[in-house]
Formats: sequence, structure tokens, C-alpha cells
Amino acid sequence: MPLTLTGLLIYYYFAGLELTYSWARMGTLLGKAVEIETDGLSEVASKDSEVYTPGLRELADAASDPGKREYWEGRLAELRGLFAPISDREFTLFRLKMTCCASDAVPVKVRIFAPEGIGKFNLERGKGVSVVGQVQFRKAKDRDEYVPIIVTRNVKRVELGNEIFDRGS
Repeated sequence: MPLTLTGLLIYYYFAGLELTYSWARMGTLLGKAVEIETDGLSEVASKDSEVYTPGLRELADAASDPGKREYWEGRLAELRGLFAPISDREFTLFRLKMTCCASDAVPVKVRIFAPEGIGKFNLERGKGVSVVGQVQFRKAKDRDEYVPIIVTRNVKRVELGNEIFDRGS
């Protein structure tokens, strides 16, 4: 078995193939972006100047808990994930939540708003991004749920490697 896998990997290497998710698969996993209320979207009062590093799952879970929303609202956070554009000023930052193996991965998403537009950052769909910005929660239109968002202060491209998977519980 190890020799077969080694041979397959060597073949993939010389054929120029990659063992990665295709963007078509990632796009299917992400689905359509939920519409959110964006009235008055700007920075809210900051709680402090420290930059926190929550996990994407932590912010996604906080969206459904009023106490956690209160804690995170207005704090600065740095997140790293994969880039999926939504519009010229908005994108989703996501990782794949893996319970057992890559085939059961589902996206863990956080919305990012770049008031100055995302074009200047030269980002590639499905590639790694680091974002520093203010955490906010916005109500989804026609739903009784909140969506975690980050209003950007700094965005840059990064190499994530195997960090595309969120193995947290």
C-alpha cells in the first residue's frame, strides 16, 4: 500500500496535479451568502485596543449566544482563513470544519466587510487571507439569527498550508 500511494503521488507531481479541493467543490460547500442588515455599517465603540485571535468556530458559536455576542462586539480580532468573494466590498472568510475526515468537511464562515473595497488587496479565491478588524454581529434578513462579521482594518495574503481545516469541536 505505501508503495502504491508513493507511486500515485509521484505521478501527480510529474503530471502537475494537486491534491486540493477544487474551487467548484468549495463554492458548493459555501452555498449562497445569507443577506444581512447592513444599515449603519461602520465601526462601533471599541472595547479595548488589544487584538484577539478567536477561531472562526468561536465567532460562529457566539452569533447564537447573546452573552458571547456582547463579549465580542466591538473587539479587535485577527482571523486567518480562505477567501471567497461576495461583492466588491464584502467577502467570506472560511475554513472547513472536519469532524472525522476531509470528505465530511463543512464550512465555518465569517463575513468580512472592507469599506474601501477588496480590489486593492489583490486576493485570490480559495487562497489564504489574514484579516484584522472589528467584530460585529448583524441580523440576517428575514431570519431570527445573527451573522458574525469583521469590519476590516488590515487585510493581507498568507499561506495557510494545512490550516484550511478547523479541527476544533
